[in-house]
Amino acid sequence: MSSAIADVFVRAYQSLDEEQRREVIAALLSQEEARAHLQDLEILEVRRQEESRPLREFLDELEHQPRPPGCVRLTDREEYRVRVGEHRILYLINDAGQEVEIGSPDYARGA
Repeated sequence: MSSAIADVFVRAYQSLDEEQRREVIAALLSQEEARAHLQDLEILEVRRQEESRPLREFLDELEHQPRPPGCVRLTDREEYRVRVGEHRILYLINDAGQEVEIGSPDYARGA
């Protein structure tokens, strides 16, 4: 979506009264995909406010805490996903063997 289109949506939302805004939010939250995107935005905002740390340090911590806050188990695969700054990390957890297999970090689009 271009920033111009996004600006139109924001201005339209701002022009609504409080009850209409609540209806728009309720409609968005009733859609699973929209709700997931809003949750991702909240997580990203929290992370932007966190102190930055090296990616290598985070990867080392996965061994001890394989399900950190913000990690998501993918529905179509056995993998988990977590975003660290501008990176997206896909990984597998073997609870029985107490192992974490980390794929190659990739830049997260839209992060």
